[in-house]
Amino acid sequence: MSGIGIASQASSQRARRPLLSSCALAAAMVALGHSPALAQSFNGTGTVVSGSADINNSMPGQTTINVGGSAIINWTPGDTAAGNAPIIFQDAGTTATFNGPGGYTVLNRILPGGSAAGRPVQLNGTIQSNAISGQGGAIWFYTPNGLIIGSTASINVGSLLLTTRSITNSDFETGNGTGVYNFGSLDNSRAAITIQPGAMIDAQSSFGGGSYVAMVAPRIKQGGSVRVDGSAAYVAAEQATITINNGLFGIEVQSGSAVDTGIPDDDVTLEHTGSTGGAASTGDPRAIYMVAIPKNAAITMLVGGNVGYDATSASIQNGRVILSAGYNIDNTGALTNGPASGIGSNATITGGAFSSDTSVSARTDATAQGNLTVDGILLVTGGHKAQLKAAAGESITIAKDLGIQALNTDNTGAFIRGTAAIDLGTNAQLTALGQTYVDAVTLEDGNAQGGFASVTAGSGANFETSSLVIRADARSNTGSAQGGDAVLSMTGATLDAGFITVSADGDGSNAQNGLSGTGGTATLSLTNASVTAGSLRVSAEGRGSTGQNGFSGTGGSASVTADNATLGITDGLFITAAGYGGAAFSGGIGGTGT
Repeated sequence: MSGIGIASQASSQRARRPLLSSCALAAAMVALGHSPALAQSFNGTGTVVSGSADINNSMPGQTTINVGGSAIINWTPGDTAAGNAPIIFQDAGTTATFNGPGGYTVLNRILPGGSAAGRPVQLNGTIQSNAISGQGGAIWFYTPNGLIIGSTASINVGSLLLTTRSITNSDFETGNGTGVYNFGSLDNSRAAITIQPGAMIDAQSSFGGGSYVAMVAPRIKQGGSVRVDGSAAYVAAEQATITINNGLFGIEVQSGSAVDTGIPDDDVTLEHTGSTGGAASTGDPRAIYMVAIPKNAAITMLVGGNVGYDATSASIQNGRVILSAGYNIDNTGALTNGPASGIGSNATITGGAFSSDTSVSARTDATAQGNLTVDGILLVTGGHKAQLKAAAGESITIAKDLGIQALNTDNTGAFIRGTAAIDLGTNAQLTALGQTYVDAVTLEDGNAQGGFASVTAGSGANFETSSLVIRADARSNTGSAQGGDAVLSMTGATLDAGFITVSADGDGSNAQNGLSGTGGTATLSLTNASVTAGSLRVSAEGRGSTGQNGFSGTGGSASVTADNATLGITDGLFITAAGYGGAAFSGGIGGTGT
């Protein structure tokens, strides 16, 4: 597919027929009690509708497709019976091989017919694609009612796309030149892509880099192993435009996944329990994307297992992991507004190992929890709530910075007081080797109030980080600002940080026309706990704005309480709830500070 930078590839020679004819071979297999279906790998009839392709089923247990370039093949499965069980389109132990020239993409539409029209399709064998001197080519599979990659399946191709959303001939052919593909919304809204545990997908080109794996369906469940020498994208949606550009994906969802609120757990539209990763980048950009968008009711993304690119030296980039619930993603990795504004979207990292910088963002609630390691930065961002939780005895290790951020917005983007929190249970362990910030700061054009920011730790818990900043500040450009609630509370726990800040400042001094600032509540509470830090600041200041007449600044409440606790501070302890009035213009009256 030259339009998206796939390396050049070429066709190989078609395997020669054995002396035994295909008819004689089928008869011999029947006589031995074997199903005639095993005479080929793909159990169906293929019709070439675009491009050129030769389909060869002459070798037992094999289907060989030789293409002259990009092509579209419509397959009609031989199984046309009614029922709910999947159609076994490829048997275990069989092999389908694609051969073609450089940059080829083959769209395989598997279209059940007759009474089987509503059944899903399952692939259980080996699929491979070849180019000039090894693995290459992009192989796509579409079927409208669900696609299952079985536990015995092994897919070894240059690139792979799986979808239950239709793509027209013209969109496919145009996309091969532009890298932009439109996946429709008219198919079964309940259709799922399922990668079973044990299934193996390996997408790489013998020429190195530039490969991809993509899945687009209303529901995606990935429990197998996916390796890609490039980028991967899981998109849970009914309608989407996917752009493949310079090794990265742009993902624009037009219609999300419908949810039946009467079915338990039907809100989980994307679930990852397997592994997705690949070789570390040697210079080409790469990322792993997971996107889930709602349609009629709140959705949830659950991500665990192993995600990220192989560990490498600091001089080699290690890619990114981008998890998004409710937001589209452009091809720079930036989040953009998704459809269905006002409907909840939640994302949870359920534990596991993430070997690259990882961000999880959700329109509603974003959570990281369980036994978790991240060999890079972890950023958790939620509109209503962002939280990191380690239950009793669990361990979380972050190799670089840790950020927990509440945007203080509801599902429409309007202001609410949100929550950013770290919660450590009994004997839990949290290690963040870089900086840690817990942020519920509000910056508004009108009146602003900070959210709720907290770190709590129970008996036996241990938290180590280079620095800890807990902020529930408020700042306003055109209105009054009131600080929120910032809390560090430890009971029987230990904390070791280079410096600690707990702040709930209200700052109206950014206002162009001058308004007031009021501090919120900043609290440090220690019971049978131990805290070691270079410096500690607890602040609930209020700052008024400069104006014709200065505006008032009113301090809030800043407190430190220690009950049978050890507080080891080497460079200073600062507790302030001061109020600072704004200065006046010439002839005006300065604001008061209390």
